[in-house]
Amino acid sequence: MAYGKAQVLPRAHLTEAQMVDMYEHGASTAMIARAAGIGHCTVTRYLRDNGVRIRDRKEAARVSYDAGRVVAPPPHIPLTHEDLVARFWSKVQRSSEDECWPWTGCLAHGGYGYMRLCGQWRAHRIAWVLSYGPIPSGMCVCHHCDSPPCCNPRHLFLGTDADNNRDMMKKGRKVVLYGEKHPAAKLTNEQARSIFASRERSTVLASRYAVSVSTVQCIRQGKTWHHIHNTLAEALPAAQKESPDGN
Repeated sequence: MAYGKAQVLPRAHLTEAQMVDMYEHGASTAMIARAAGIGHCTVTRYLRDNGVRIRDRKEAARVSYDAGRVVAPPPHIPLTHEDLVARFWSKVQRSSEDECWPWTGCLAHGGYGYMRLCGQWRAHRIAWVLSYGPIPSGMCVCHHCDSPPCCNPRHLFLGTDADNNRDMMKKGRKVVLYGEKHPAAKLTNEQARSIFASRERSTVLASRYAVSVSTVQCIRQGKTWHHIHNTLAEALPAAQKESPDGN
């Protein structure tokens, strides 16, 4: 192309209003450019023409991080565009309606699939939006099948954080490590029992077991090592539940 000749820009997949809305919801100009199918500089020009202040690098990094934690995707996230929809479902191994549809793309912590669409989104959440519509604010997309990479809409349901945790506990998927089984434990169950039943001062016990005074006090007050406290509290006389130093 000759120098100075105007370049013919490809047709954008998004309107300027949608680009502005995505940018205000935390999407970077590069993400918008990929979604719209136009150049990065063109997106910046569109935004400036619409009176949008372009974020500096430090502010852009912070806004992008915050946008990745929002509950629902922005109103104009381009999930309805045919190319992006096809791109998403191409990474899902679909079979019968009753079987799991595992995500074949990148996996995040916990085995959940994710895809970058104006930010990083979990694949099963995108599957919900494509199948049933926007996710209400404050709601989680949970799995009936307990398979994190599954994107089968029939296996998904909406629930609050409390519903999700209750479902997890009901199905025995949450393993709680406490006492000496906890990786950060510095005491054994027997040592914790001795501390709770002892009449010695907290400073003496802390020095003996190489822990802090606050650790000893928390055990005696039942703030930590609850299973030890609940087991021994009823067996000890009332006078013995209080240590000589009042802790």
